[in-house]
Amino acid sequence: MEAVDKVVASDPAVPSQQKRKGGRKGKKEWRKNVDIADVEENLAELVEEEIAGGKLHERKDEDLFTVDVTGNEKAAKRAKGEPKKLRVEQILEKRSHVPAPLERVVLRESSTPQSVTARVEKLAKRIQTGEVKRETRADRRRKRARAEGQRIAEFDLWDDAGSQKPKQAVEVVVNPKVTSTPAATHKPKTVGRHHVQFDAVQISHPGASYRPTQKDHEALMQERQDMIDKHHRADRAIDAKLSYPEEWDEESDNEEGAHPDAGDDDDEEEGDEAEVGKKDGEQQKKKETQRKTKAQRNREKRLREQSVQAAQERKKKKVLKELGRLPEIRRKVEEEKAAHEKRVEERKQQRTLEATQPKSKLGKHRVPETPAQVQKVEDLTDSLRRLKTEGSLLRDRYQSLLERNIIEPRVRVGKRRKYKRKTYEKPSFRNFQ
Repeated sequence: MEAVDKVVASDPAVPSQQKRKGGRKGKKEWRKNVDIADVEENLAELVEEEIAGGKLHERKDEDLFTVDVTGNEKAAKRAKGEPKKLRVEQILEKRSHVPAPLERVVLRESSTPQSVTARVEKLAKRIQTGEVKRETRADRRRKRARAEGQRIAEFDLWDDAGSQKPKQAVEVVVNPKVTSTPAATHKPKTVGRHHVQFDAVQISHPGASYRPTQKDHEALMQERQDMIDKHHRADRAIDAKLSYPEEWDEESDNEEGAHPDAGDDDDEEEGDEAEVGKKDGEQQKKKETQRKTKAQRNREKRLREQSVQAAQERKKKKVLKELGRLPEIRRKVEEEKAAHEKRVEERKQQRTLEATQPKSKLGKHRVPETPAQVQKVEDLTDSLRRLKTEGSLLRDRYQSLLERNIIEPRVRVGKRRKYKRKTYEKPSFRNFQ
């Protein structure tokens, strides 16, 4: 029973029972039942700390910690040497201990000296006459293999002696053809043109991040909304130009209903206008026959002189007033001149900047705008694992080529009928008519 009790007490799942305390009524019982094991352990730890160099909470940080300034030796050696290769390159790397089969020397035509050519021709004549035995390709191969210490047809792939690297084939080029580009007769216009300074991959708007701030996300949403509104306004303007206004039909109906007897009124108005015209003609004849008196002519002459004199006085006053404002006028002229020079410089800088920027229209069509990729508020995630894929890498690369003017924008050509549509009339339908 005692053994069972000990097993149960040692089980970590069972909570440990508190140690029973004995009585401490007298000095004898106090000395017998008091437990000072934890005090002795603390004192032992303090003694060990004193032996090691002092208490931990009294020692300085410099004595307890050190700053590693040397770094990792392996990483330093790797940084000084060649960069680490990719896993794909390591797989494709040639690491076989088996040498490649012997390769034959590929000889090509080369520009050899005349002395060597004469020596070869002389040797060929001796071979033809039989003075020298013709050396076949197999003989040359066997001789080369024997010189390298190898045996033909008895080559062991797994032999240690075969780990020697074979000699690489030497390509002898005879009479190499030098391709030369002819000189250009006309200098193209694009020789002095600046290259387009446009990054292949543009940095997206901060609101397009998978965890954007509220301000950036709202700014991107507003930018996308402005682009959509712009396209809608352009579509509505085109529809308004092509549509027939209904107000014209309403106005024409109202005019016809309000003037049913418009013909009679027009005849009456024409008669009244004819009578008024006759009266005006008679009055005009009477005015033409009347002659002006001398007093009237003198009065008109005096009025003309007075008007001319008043105009001269006004002009004189204006000139005197402008002379008084001469410093102010000079200051305004200088300001306008400075503003004009500033505008000229800004236009010059703008033209220089536009020369380095890609064109919005290349060829017949314009470069399409890149729509901003923005997500709704409910689609935003706080983790990359739950992020949904969007966009297309191929479409983005194609759009980048268009924006950098590397390729010309194109529009899909609609299908057209190759031949004109023909209609036929069946004899049965003709007889039915």
